[in-house]
Amino acid sequence: MGKNIGLVKYIVKTPIKRPKNFFKYGGGYIGVHAAYTVIRDSQPTIATFLDAYLAYLMAKYLPPTSIQDILLPIIVGAVAAGLKWRANTF
Repeated sequence: MGKNIGLVKYIVKTPIKRPKNFFKYGGGYIGVHAAYTVIRDSQPTIATFLDAYLAYLMAKYLPPTSIQDILLPIIVGAVAAGLKWRANTF
């Protein structure tokens, strides 16, 4: 039970204290998801893979332009890091 409460605290409290770390960690997942959606919706050609690479770069390395672009990587990073932490506590 204590590990489950620790997981919730890790996901909720830590991003409030250190959001920059989770923004960087979650940005990779958001970039991979952006590239995957480009590949999933198109035929596999060289142009499609170039578009997917550009989508990854734009999602990962360009500065955020809205509040959603800031909050989404922090939330994704916090959940991914929390689940990784919980998996390693067995």
